Amino acid sequence: MLKEYTHRRADALNELNIPVVENPYRVKFLWFELLSNDHGADKIYNGDHLHSFFELYLMLSGEARCGIDGREISLCTGDAFLLPPNTVHRYITDDNPFVRAALAFSSDDLPLPENEHRKFSFSKEICDNVEFILKQSDRDDVFTPAVVSGRLSEIIAEVVRAVNDKLPPASHVSEDPRVTVAKEYIYNNRGRLITGDDVAKECSISRKQLDRIFKAQTEKTVHDYLTATRVDYAKQLLQSDKSVKEISYTLGFDSESGFVSFFKRHCGIPPGLYKKENR
Repeated sequence: MLKEYTHRRADALNELNIPVVENPYRVKFLWFELLSNDHGADKIYNGDHLHSFFELYLMLSGEARCGIDGREISLCTGDAFLLPPNTVHRYITDDNPFVRAALAFSSDDLPLPENEHRKFSFSKEICDNVEFILKQSDRDDVFTPAVVSGRLSEIIAEVVRAVNDKLPPASHVSEDPRVTVAKEYIYNNRGRLITGDDVAKECSISRKQLDRIFKAQTEKTVHDYLTATRVDYAKQLLQSDKSVKEISYTLGFDSESGFVSFFKRHCGIPPGLYKKENR
């Protein structure tokens, strides 16, 4: 039996409005219910029916049966049963005591079998998440729906791993906020001769740490990114009516010769020639 299970907590959880949150496969949670045959039994519909979404049963204690494809499937403590969309099924009730969780969810491209049901043993992590959700239902504060949604995402992740031998790698990694700050600082100060150390101070981390994070996410060092940003800005200015000398001071150089040397080193031609060819 679940340590944290009570009828009151189950009622609170069943009434919870779970928000839609961003996740890799655009999973939408429709409901998450906990039922036992001595509590909420009137909610269990025993006739044949189907859904346009996935339904996951978790047998947390006891035994229950499900009718599908003209046969009965027994579910015991620790069993999970995944029903794909549009599968005709029915619940078979008897006097055996049980506590069962039912999670209904939809997804456009979740890597789960859509044409066959699956029965498998669920992990301890899933049971731990259900226990946590039950405890959270006591709080009923502004964070409860989001916290529950996160734990349901963990349950879905465990289910997907259980029925797939290999999952695709993550296709997107959010940019580290320190890299975002560094990029913005470099862009906003592209007209000044700032250094990588200046950027690191703005991010409140060491230069070495910033270089490591920056290179991992952009494949460039802070110095290379800083230089590329200044070169792009120089090219943009050279297409205006400003003279090379004016542009030199706009970019923060002390002299025109310093800018000419910088531009030629990184672009292969003097700025005057670039300006002439790109007007």
